[in-house]
Amino acid sequence: MTIYELIYRENENDSNVPAPVGLYSCFENAQTAGERLFKNITGEKEFYWTEEYGTRVRFDGENGTTSCLDIIPVEVDSVLM
Repeated sequence: MTIYELIYRENENDSNVPAPVGLYSCFENAQTAGERLFKNITGEKEFYWTEEYGTRVRFDGENGTTSCLDIIPVEVDSVLM
């Protein structure tokens, strides 16, 4: 079974461990959560995670850094709800 993890990196080039945002049962739910988080972080009123972004969205972060959101598929044996 595949679940999807949404991850936020404040600085794309920083070697620190990225901050996991959440686990989702389908890619579309992870996209929706990523859209909301993107809007909260950037202050943008409209943003849609379309196919052109694939599984990573890059954007200007603080102090000239490049921040990013990633959706990573995770294979699991079972899921407890």
